[in-house]
Amino acid sequence: MNQPGDEGVSSRLDALTTRAMRTLTRASAAGDTQGIADAVTMFEEVEEIARQANHPDHWKSLINLADAVMAQAEAANSDDALNRVLNLLGLHEQSFRDPHPRLAFLAREGQALLMQALRTRDSSVMRRAVLVQRKRRKMAPRWHIEHGSSMFGLGITLFYSGVTFNELADLEESVAILESAERRPDPYVDRAAVLSALGNAHLSRYMKAADSSESDLLAALDEQQRAMEAADLASPNTLTILADFGSTLMRGYEETSDRALLDASVEALRRASAATPSTNYRKAERLNQLSSALRALNESTWDPDELDEAISA
Repeated sequence: MNQPGDEGVSSRLDALTTRAMRTLTRASAAGDTQGIADAVTMFEEVEEIARQANHPDHWKSLINLADAVMAQAEAANSDDALNRVLNLLGLHEQSFRDPHPRLAFLAREGQALLMQALRTRDSSVMRRAVLVQRKRRKMAPRWHIEHGSSMFGLGITLFYSGVTFNELADLEESVAILESAERRPDPYVDRAAVLSALGNAHLSRYMKAADSSESDLLAALDEQQRAMEAADLASPNTLTILADFGSTLMRGYEETSDRALLDASVEALRRASAATPSTNYRKAERLNQLSSALRALNESTWDPDELDEAISA
Protein backbone atom coordinates (compact mmCIF):
# COMPACT_ATOMS: atom_id res chain seq x y z
CA MET A 1 0.00 0.00 0.00
CA ASN A 2 1.30 3.44 -0.89
CA GLN A 3 2.00 5.77 2.03
CA PRO A 4 0.80 9.40 1.86
CA GLY A 5 4.39 10.51 1.35
CA ASP A 6 4.74 8.13 -1.62
CA GLU A 7 1.66 9.65 -3.23
CA GLY A 8 3.12 13.13 -2.75
CA VAL A 9 6.38 12.11 -4.43
CA SER A 10 4.49 10.49 -7.31
CA SER A 11 2.38 13.60 -7.88
CA ARG A 12 5.45 15.79 -7.87
CA LEU A 13 7.26 13.47 -10.29
CA ASP A 14 4.24 13.42 -12.62
CA ALA A 15 3.99 17.21 -12.67
CA LEU A 16 7.72 17.74 -13.25
CA THR A 17 7.84 15.05 -15.95
CA THR A 18 4.89 16.57 -17.81
CA ARG A 19 6.52 20.01 -17.77
CA ALA A 20 9.86 18.60 -18.93
CA MET A 21 8.20 16.61 -21.72
CA ARG A 22 6.44 19.72 -23.03
CA THR A 23 9.67 21.70 -22.94
CA LEU A 24 11.56 18.96 -24.78
CA THR A 25 8.88 18.55 -27.44
CA ARG A 26 8.74 22.25 -28.22
CA ALA A 27 12.51 22.70 -28.19
CA SER A 28 13.18 19.61 -30.34
CA ALA A 29 10.68 20.75 -32.97
CA ALA A 30 12.39 24.14 -33.17
CA GLY A 31 15.93 22.81 -32.93
CA ASP A 32 16.34 25.03 -29.87
CA THR A 33 19.49 23.71 -28.21
CA GLN A 34 19.06 25.89 -25.12
CA GLY A 35 15.47 24.70 -24.71
CA ILE A 36 16.62 21.09 -24.99
CA ALA A 37 19.31 21.79 -22.38
CA ASP A 38 16.62 23.21 -20.09
CA ALA A 39 14.57 20.04 -20.56
CA VAL A 40 17.62 17.92 -19.69
CA THR A 41 18.00 19.88 -16.45
CA MET A 42 14.34 19.25 -15.62
CA PHE A 43 14.68 15.52 -16.26
CA GLU A 44 17.82 15.46 -14.11
CA GLU A 45 15.75 16.86 -11.25
CA VAL A 46 13.07 14.21 -11.81
CA GLU A 47 15.68 11.43 -11.81
CA GLU A 48 17.29 12.70 -8.61
CA ILE A 49 13.97 12.89 -6.77
CA ALA A 50 12.96 9.40 -7.93
CA ARG A 51 16.35 7.94 -6.98
CA GLN A 52 16.45 9.53 -3.53
CA ALA A 53 12.90 8.35 -2.82
CA ASN A 54 13.73 4.85 -4.09
CA HIS A 55 10.62 5.27 -6.23
CA PRO A 56 9.47 2.20 -8.25
CA ASP A 57 9.37 4.36 -11.40
CA HIS A 58 12.98 5.47 -11.07
CA TRP A 59 13.79 3.47 -14.20
CA LYS A 60 11.27 5.55 -16.17
CA SER A 61 13.02 8.75 -15.08
CA LEU A 62 16.29 7.29 -16.38
CA ILE A 63 14.68 6.49 -19.74
CA ASN A 64 13.24 10.00 -20.01
CA LEU A 65 16.61 11.53 -19.14
CA ALA A 66 18.34 9.33 -21.72
CA ASP A 67 15.84 10.43 -24.39
CA ALA A 68 16.42 14.10 -23.55
CA VAL A 69 20.21 13.78 -23.62
CA MET A 70 20.01 11.94 -26.97
CA ALA A 71 17.94 14.82 -28.33
CA GLN A 72 20.65 17.14 -27.04
CA ALA A 73 23.35 15.05 -28.71
CA GLU A 74 21.52 15.20 -32.04
CA ALA A 75 20.60 18.88 -31.98
CA ALA A 76 23.97 20.12 -30.68
CA ASN A 77 26.05 17.54 -32.56
CA SER A 78 27.57 16.66 -29.20
CA ASP A 79 29.73 13.58 -28.72
CA ASP A 80 29.88 14.32 -25.00
CA ALA A 81 26.09 14.13 -24.71
CA LEU A 82 26.02 10.85 -26.59
CA ASN A 83 28.72 9.37 -24.37
CA ARG A 84 26.72 10.54 -21.37
CA VAL A 85 23.68 8.53 -22.52
CA LEU A 86 25.70 5.34 -22.81
CA ASN A 87 27.40 5.96 -19.45
CA LEU A 88 24.05 6.71 -17.79
CA LEU A 89 22.51 3.49 -19.08
CA GLY A 90 25.57 1.42 -18.19
CA LEU A 91 25.77 2.83 -14.68
CA HIS A 92 22.12 2.00 -13.93
CA GLU A 93 21.76 -1.23 -15.92
CA GLN A 94 20.68 -3.12 -12.79
CA SER A 95 17.55 -0.94 -12.69
CA PHE A 96 16.38 -2.57 -15.92
CA ARG A 97 16.26 -6.26 -15.02
CA ASP A 98 12.51 -6.81 -15.43
CA PRO A 99 11.26 -7.45 -19.00
CA HIS A 100 9.43 -4.16 -19.63
CA PRO A 101 12.22 -1.89 -18.34
CA ARG A 102 14.77 -4.10 -20.10
CA LEU A 103 13.11 -3.56 -23.48
CA ALA A 104 13.12 0.19 -22.89
CA PHE A 105 16.81 0.00 -21.92
CA LEU A 106 17.75 -1.97 -25.05
CA ALA A 107 15.83 0.45 -27.29
CA ARG A 108 17.79 3.45 -25.95
CA GLU A 109 21.11 1.64 -25.88
CA GLY A 110 20.64 0.53 -29.47
CA GLN A 111 19.65 4.02 -30.57
CA ALA A 112 22.62 5.64 -28.83
CA LEU A 113 25.05 3.11 -30.31
CA LEU A 114 23.59 3.70 -33.77
CA MET A 115 24.08 7.44 -33.40
CA GLN A 116 27.65 6.88 -32.22
CA ALA A 117 28.40 4.51 -35.11
CA LEU A 118 27.15 7.06 -37.63
CA ARG A 119 29.24 9.82 -36.04
CA THR A 120 32.45 7.84 -35.76
CA ARG A 121 32.02 5.60 -38.83
CA ASP A 122 33.15 2.75 -36.56
CA SER A 123 31.85 -0.57 -37.87
CA SER A 124 32.45 -2.31 -34.53
CA VAL A 125 30.08 0.13 -32.81
CA MET A 126 27.51 -0.52 -35.55
CA ARG A 127 27.86 -4.27 -34.92
CA ARG A 128 27.10 -3.63 -31.24
CA ALA A 129 24.05 -1.56 -32.21
CA VAL A 130 22.74 -4.38 -34.42
CA LEU A 131 23.38 -6.95 -31.68
CA VAL A 132 21.45 -4.89 -29.12
CA GLN A 133 18.49 -4.54 -31.48
CA ARG A 134 18.53 -8.29 -32.15
CA LYS A 135 18.38 -8.92 -28.39
CA ARG A 136 15.47 -6.51 -28.17
CA ARG A 137 13.56 -8.24 -30.95
CA LYS A 138 14.17 -11.65 -29.36
CA MET A 139 12.57 -10.38 -26.14
CA ALA A 140 9.47 -9.23 -28.06
CA PRO A 141 8.05 -12.15 -30.10
CA ARG A 142 5.16 -11.66 -32.50
CA TRP A 143 2.45 -11.65 -29.83
CA HIS A 144 4.28 -9.06 -27.71
CA ILE A 145 3.02 -5.47 -27.56
CA GLU A 146 6.51 -4.18 -28.48
CA HIS A 147 7.10 -6.60 -31.36
CA GLY A 148 6.41 -3.97 -34.01
CA SER A 149 8.67 -1.34 -32.50
CA SER A 150 11.48 -3.86 -31.97
CA MET A 151 11.21 -4.98 -35.61
CA PHE A 152 11.31 -1.37 -36.76
CA GLY A 153 14.34 -0.61 -34.59
CA LEU A 154 16.24 -3.58 -36.00
CA GLY A 155 15.23 -2.75 -39.57
CA ILE A 156 16.43 0.85 -39.24
CA THR A 157 19.74 -0.18 -37.66
CA LEU A 158 20.41 -2.77 -40.37
CA PHE A 159 19.56 -0.14 -43.00
CA TYR A 160 22.19 2.27 -41.70
CA SER A 161 24.70 -0.56 -41.35
CA GLY A 162 24.09 -1.47 -44.98
CA VAL A 163 24.37 2.01 -46.44
CA THR A 164 27.17 3.29 -44.17
CA PHE A 165 29.51 0.29 -44.36
CA ASN A 166 28.35 -1.18 -47.67
CA GLU A 167 27.04 -4.28 -45.91
CA LEU A 168 24.66 -5.49 -48.61
CA ALA A 169 23.52 -8.47 -46.53
CA ASP A 170 22.38 -6.05 -43.80
CA LEU A 171 20.60 -3.92 -46.39
CA GLU A 172 18.80 -6.99 -47.76
CA GLU A 173 17.74 -8.02 -44.25
CA SER A 174 16.58 -4.48 -43.57
CA VAL A 175 14.34 -4.55 -46.65
CA ALA A 176 12.87 -7.91 -45.58
CA ILE A 177 12.19 -6.75 -42.01
CA LEU A 178 10.67 -3.42 -43.05
CA GLU A 179 8.52 -5.14 -45.69
CA SER A 180 7.24 -7.44 -42.95
CA ALA A 181 6.53 -4.43 -40.71
CA GLU A 182 4.67 -2.73 -43.57
CA ARG A 183 2.52 -5.81 -44.23
CA ARG A 184 1.54 -6.05 -40.54
CA PRO A 185 0.66 -2.52 -39.38
CA ASP A 186 1.23 -1.99 -35.67
CA PRO A 187 -0.84 0.62 -33.80
CA TYR A 188 2.18 1.41 -31.61
CA VAL A 189 4.51 2.20 -34.55
CA ASP A 190 4.22 5.26 -36.80
CA ARG A 191 3.09 3.80 -40.13
CA ALA A 192 4.37 6.81 -42.05
CA ALA A 193 7.83 6.26 -40.55
CA VAL A 194 7.75 2.58 -41.55
CA LEU A 195 6.78 3.41 -45.14
CA SER A 196 9.42 6.14 -45.39
CA ALA A 197 12.14 3.85 -44.01
CA LEU A 198 11.11 1.07 -46.40
CA GLY A 199 11.23 3.54 -49.29
CA ASN A 200 14.74 4.58 -48.26
CA ALA A 201 15.80 0.93 -48.05
CA HIS A 202 14.41 0.09 -51.49
CA LEU A 203 16.08 3.17 -52.97
CA SER A 204 19.43 2.29 -51.38
CA ARG A 205 19.22 -1.28 -52.65
CA TYR A 206 18.48 0.06 -56.13
CA MET A 207 21.54 2.31 -55.97
CA LYS A 208 23.97 -0.21 -54.42
CA ALA A 209 23.06 -3.65 -55.71
CA ALA A 210 24.98 -4.84 -58.77
CA ASP A 211 21.83 -6.46 -60.14
CA SER A 212 19.53 -3.58 -59.17
CA SER A 213 15.98 -3.72 -60.44
CA GLU A 214 13.81 -0.81 -61.51
CA SER A 215 11.11 -2.33 -59.32
CA ASP A 216 13.07 -1.12 -56.26
CA LEU A 217 13.02 2.47 -57.56
CA LEU A 218 9.30 2.26 -58.31
CA ALA A 219 8.64 0.74 -54.89
CA ALA A 220 10.62 3.53 -53.21
CA LEU A 221 8.61 6.22 -54.99
CA ASP A 222 5.32 4.52 -54.09
CA GLU A 223 6.26 3.99 -50.45
CA GLN A 224 7.44 7.55 -49.96
CA GLN A 225 4.19 8.82 -51.50
CA ARG A 226 2.15 6.63 -49.15
CA ALA A 227 4.30 7.76 -46.23
CA MET A 228 3.34 11.35 -46.97
CA GLU A 229 -0.33 10.40 -47.17
CA ALA A 230 -0.12 8.60 -43.82
CA ALA A 231 1.91 11.28 -42.04
CA ASP A 232 0.44 13.14 -39.09
CA LEU A 233 1.03 16.83 -39.74
CA ALA A 234 1.53 17.37 -36.00
CA SER A 235 4.26 14.73 -35.75
CA PRO A 236 7.88 15.89 -35.46
CA ASN A 237 8.79 13.15 -37.97
CA THR A 238 6.71 14.64 -40.78
CA LEU A 239 9.32 17.11 -42.03
CA THR A 240 11.91 14.33 -42.22
CA ILE A 241 9.46 12.18 -44.18
CA LEU A 242 8.72 15.10 -46.51
CA ALA A 243 12.44 15.75 -47.11
CA ASP A 244 13.05 12.05 -47.78
CA PHE A 245 10.14 12.07 -50.23
CA GLY A 246 11.68 15.01 -52.07
CA SER A 247 15.07 13.32 -52.21
CA THR A 248 13.57 10.09 -53.55
CA LEU A 249 11.70 12.01 -56.23
CA MET A 250 14.98 13.70 -57.19
CA ARG A 251 16.71 10.33 -57.51
CA GLY A 252 13.81 9.11 -59.61
CA TYR A 253 14.24 12.09 -61.93
CA GLU A 254 17.99 11.46 -62.23
CA GLU A 255 17.33 7.86 -63.23
CA THR A 256 14.38 8.40 -65.57
CA SER A 257 14.56 12.08 -66.72
CA ASP A 258 10.85 12.31 -65.91
CA ARG A 259 10.25 16.05 -65.51
CA ALA A 260 7.14 15.45 -63.38
CA LEU A 261 9.33 13.81 -60.73
CA LEU A 262 11.66 16.81 -60.70
CA ASP A 263 8.77 19.26 -60.33
CA ALA A 264 7.35 17.21 -57.46
CA SER A 265 10.79 17.01 -55.83
CA VAL A 266 11.23 20.78 -55.89
CA GLU A 267 7.77 21.28 -54.40
CA ALA A 268 8.38 18.77 -51.57
CA LEU A 269 11.82 20.18 -50.77
CA ARG A 270 10.49 23.74 -50.80
CA ARG A 271 7.85 22.77 -48.26
CA ALA A 272 10.34 20.88 -46.08
CA SER A 273 12.90 23.71 -46.00
CA ALA A 274 10.30 26.43 -45.50
CA ALA A 275 8.69 24.60 -42.58
CA THR A 276 12.02 23.87 -40.86
CA PRO A 277 12.80 26.58 -38.27
CA SER A 278 16.01 28.54 -38.83
CA THR A 279 17.28 27.29 -35.46
CA ASN A 280 16.86 23.63 -36.43
CA TYR A 281 20.13 21.82 -37.11
CA ARG A 282 18.66 20.29 -40.30
CA LYS A 283 17.80 23.65 -41.88
CA ALA A 284 21.08 23.89 -43.83
CA GLU A 285 20.79 20.30 -45.04
CA ARG A 286 17.29 20.89 -46.40
CA LEU A 287 18.25 24.14 -48.05
CA ASN A 288 21.12 22.36 -49.77
CA GLN A 289 18.75 19.67 -51.03
CA LEU A 290 16.40 22.33 -52.37
CA SER A 291 19.26 24.21 -54.03
CA SER A 292 20.38 21.05 -55.87
CA ALA A 293 16.85 20.36 -57.08
CA LEU A 294 16.38 23.95 -58.25
CA ARG A 295 19.66 23.85 -60.17
CA ALA A 296 18.51 20.69 -61.92
CA LEU A 297 15.21 22.38 -62.74
CA ASN A 298 17.01 25.44 -64.08
CA GLU A 299 19.03 23.22 -66.42
CA SER A 300 15.70 22.10 -67.87
CA THR A 301 13.84 25.44 -68.00
CA TRP A 302 16.62 28.08 -68.00
CA ASP A 303 14.36 30.15 -65.76
CA PRO A 304 16.57 32.80 -64.05
CA ASP A 305 14.19 32.99 -61.09
CA GLU A 306 14.86 29.32 -60.29
CA LEU A 307 18.61 29.89 -60.49
CA ASP A 308 18.30 32.93 -58.19
CA GLU A 309 16.30 30.84 -55.71
CA ALA A 310 18.89 28.06 -55.86
CA ILE A 311 21.71 30.51 -55.12
CA SER A 312 19.82 32.20 -52.28
CA ALA A 313 18.95 28.84 -50.72
